[in-house]
Amino acid sequence: MIWYGYRWLIEEWHKVEKTGCRLEASQLKSVEAPERMAALTAVVAVRLMQLRDLAQTAKDPAEPEPKEPRDQAIEWQAAVPRAWILVVSHLARCRAEALTPRLFWLTMAKRGGYLGRKHDGPPGWKTIWRGWSEIVMLAQGFELHQEMIKEQSCG
Repeated sequence: MIWYGYRWLIEEWHKVEKTGCRLEASQLKSVEAPERMAALTAVVAVRLMQLRDLAQTAKDPAEPEPKEPRDQAIEWQAAVPRAWILVVSHLARCRAEALTPRLFWLTMAKRGGYLGRKHDGPPGWKTIWRGWSEIVMLAQGFELHQEMIKEQSCG
């Protein structure tokens, strides 16, 4: 009976995982390949749900800054790869330190096609996955560029 309370959370997780990775539509050859793919996307789905929950509980970035230090901002950024923070803060046109979970989420959604108009609902998981995929590619490009700069300056 206790586990039934988690039903909707589990349903949402399945929706995130199936929408983004399209596991059912994949044409993988071996029996083990879909299992591996599901294991990898499960982690991403959990992270996206955590980010969504943080974004929903966070303040609106348009509101004035609190006077006390933003420990929560530093805490959540520690769990996100630094390259992602730098890429998303650049796309959001703000300093990396000023990036909030909500602004990160909305910027990611906008990269996936979310318009964010006044009467639009929250972004859907397809939109989030598209935005997340683009940000991952941009972050990988940024990291590659950083490595190339290091190699040129060292050699």
